[in-house]
Amino acid sequence: MEGLELLPEGFHATEDKQAVRDQVFSLRASREIRADAALYRKDRVYDYIKTRPDYFYRLGWYLHFRTSCRKWCPPEPDR
Repeated sequence: MEGLELLPEGFHATEDKQAVRDQVFSLRASREIRADAALYRKDRVYDYIKTRPDYFYRLGWYLHFRTSCRKWCPPEPDR
């Protein structure tokens, strides 16, 4: 960013100098926003998934990224 230094921890809107905040928000405003969400209900899954939170959340991330990546990532060329 044009000679401005961020805090060692990264950007913090409440703690960085006004010039840094102005430049970060200007940069952000010039970009398109994208948000993806997935909702999974524990009461609608098999018991063996429901009783294992680690598995439930890993499965949720997997299913979310499997479907979302089709939108983000270009397909590999045929070999």
